[in-house]
Amino acid sequence: MKIALVANSKQWIMNKYKGLGGGNIVSSNIFRILKAQGHEIVIICYGEKEDEREGNLTVRYIDDMIGCREFTASALKIASECDITINFMTQNIFSGVILQSHSYLYRTERSKKFFIPIKRFLYSGKINAQKKLFSSSKIDYAFAVSEGIKEDYEKNLGVKNIKVSYLGCNQIYSEFNGDKNDVLTFGFISNSSSNKSGYFCVLGLIFAKLSGLKFRLKMISPKYNKDFLMKILLNLSGLRANTEILPAQDDMTEFYKSIDCVLMPSIHEAFGLVPLEALSFCKTCLVSENIGFSELIDETAGFKFNRLSFMSFVSELLKAGKMFYSEPDKFREIRYNGWKISQKYTWERFVEGLIS
Repeated sequence: MKIALVANSKQWIMNKYKGLGGGNIVSSNIFRILKAQGHEIVIICYGEKEDEREGNLTVRYIDDMIGCREFTASALKIASECDITINFMTQNIFSGVILQSHSYLYRTERSKKFFIPIKRFLYSGKINAQKKLFSSSKIDYAFAVSEGIKEDYEKNLGVKNIKVSYLGCNQIYSEFNGDKNDVLTFGFISNSSSNKSGYFCVLGLIFAKLSGLKFRLKMISPKYNKDFLMKILLNLSGLRANTEILPAQDDMTEFYKSIDCVLMPSIHEAFGLVPLEALSFCKTCLVSENIGFSELIDETAGFKFNRLSFMSFVSELLKAGKMFYSEPDKFREIRYNGWKISQKYTWERFVEGLIS
């Protein structure tokens, strides 16, 4: 099969870079698997270079000084020679676009009713620009990483023929590993406390601590030294003594191995690779129902809560804690069921879902 991959640069597709987030992880894994499967790959990207060809890989460069409309026209002409197109670009929208973030209109609706009009006003410029971009783009088909993303773009931006393929993860254990800590250890990644619900998460943990839950917290927080509000919350509540602050991790292996339950209380997340990766390490997760990953699990394979209810989060924290200490067999069963799910959702399955 001849497949076109469209991005700003070939490096974005061919290489996995540290710190670039989920989008680059997705593109690099798609390329890795397509290459391993022997497909003919055509990368279409910006650049003032001669086209490159090596084996089944061709890189087609389009002048990086031209505008979005001209790039799209040139890219479409090249992509028309291929069987399928996967487009990673967010400004050059056309068939094959892979949708990995929620629309701006959707984001305004993930709030308490009182705040929705305010957020719509604040986001109005971005909402209108995104609507204009999608209404003026020809999209014969698109890809989404969750049903929630599909519903969002169908409802709010009128995109049709969206195919859902859930993201995957690498398989760590061929057999279930039931080891756990003596003290319940939560893990949380807070690259940005405001964007990733870091303050919400810590406030929930403070309430759980006040309710008598004994736990430790491992928090990856590269910006912690400059996050004065987070420091205040942790220190005034006494939670700092139970918390290990970690820098950005090039390799997440030791982090996942050291925890019992990963937390992802995001207001919105197209998918959310972190909990799926945690499951692959035989850990469990407590996640917001707003994230795409939550579609893969029920109460037998993890913990979910209503993001519009703070006490729902606290309740699930306490539920996880009670099960960890008082019902260890049930806690182990939930971890096992989650691990089985992670075995199902591989990167190979994700790519197959795109090209089949």
